[in-house]
Amino acid sequence: MPELKDKSEGQGSPVNLAICVPSSDTWLADFAISVMGMHQLLHYHPLSEDFKHNLINERGSLITYQRENLADNAVNGGATHILWLDSEMKFPPNLI
Repeated sequence: MPELKDKSEGQGSPVNLAICVPSSDTWLADFAISVMGMHQLLHYHPLSEDFKHNLINERGSLITYQRENLADNAVNGGATHILWLDSEMKFPPNLI
């Protein structure tokens, strides 16, 4: 089980994290499993009382266009932080 952070330490100010994923039409299974593990950990053990996160996916084939749209959507959605992930990555649930 990954080490959990103490929520009482907080972040100093509210955090609204946008997890941005540019992709083609499909995700690799290992990436989907990694995202679900991270989401589950953040949902049941948020980093602070004022921590929110949102997953944003932009499908297409032009990576620069996808990243621009993702950044616009994140900022317009009130994101204070952006985590960029590629759909072929594999990572531990406690990445954040």
